[in-house]
Amino acid sequence: MDTKVLVDVDISQGERLLHALDEAGIVIRSALWFYLEESAEWRLILATPLVNVHGPKKAYEKVQEVLKSLEAKGEPLDIHLWQISLVSPEDTLVKHLRGAVKAEGISRVRVSGSSVNGLYVDDALVYRLT
Repeated sequence: MDTKVLVDVDISQGERLLHALDEAGIVIRSALWFYLEESAEWRLILATPLVNVHGPKKAYEKVQEVLKSLEAKGEPLDIHLWQISLVSPEDTLVKHLRGAVKAEGISRVRVSGSSVNGLYVDDALVYRLT
């Protein structure tokens, strides 16, 4: 998915992963697709306390387990671990967006071509910011 356009299938796949993480009991405080202009790619950013508590490696292992469990159930996602960035809920990007965008549960809030609390957002699709 190295295109500037975030397509419906990617949006749906992100939602499915977020549902699966919720069902697995993995706390995800914020979730959004964010376009990285410098590398011309979309990244699924997930803010989880696991990063603070257990470190990034363990957090990625937990997400990988969920991806593998979906595949084992015959419900694979076309989202790869390299497309996901796990961050602390106190990550700068997340904090900037949280101050301007309200999204609970699983929403679809688009933020494009605007400055949010001093941070320029080329394009983003927010599922959750809490």
